[in-house]
Amino acid sequence: MNKLNKAEILSSYQDILIFDELVEILNVGVNTTYELLRNKKIYSKKIGREYKIPKLCVIDYIYNQKTTDFSDFLKDYGDILDYKEVRKILRNPSRNTLYKILKNKEIYFIMIANEYKIPKSSLVEYVFNNYFWAL
Repeated sequence: MNKLNKAEILSSYQDILIFDELVEILNVGVNTTYELLRNKKIYSKKIGREYKIPKLCVIDYIYNQKTTDFSDFLKDYGDILDYKEVRKILRNPSRNTLYKILKNKEIYFIMIANEYKIPKSSLVEYVFNNYFWAL
């Protein structure tokens, strides 16, 4: 599958999917979907109480591939993100959860004029940090 076709798949969905969207996409039951996530058949990141699933990982699962090119991930955003953008990308985890992630330095950031500035590459690394071991 070439890069163009991969970008078109699931184009109506955001870059990070939530559990209900994954159930809808795969058209399987809730228990089956939980099993796929628990067994790391589809890579996900649990943020707070919710699973956040990169769309690329769902496409990889469907086509039984492993992505090494993340250039299409978050292509609609600039290289430096602010706190609100990161919350939007991660599908609105609680403010306390995101502050905890930043405080624990799981995502690199700098403070400029009392605002969090997060490099997009740092967010991509956080989302995909265990991806290659998952499959």
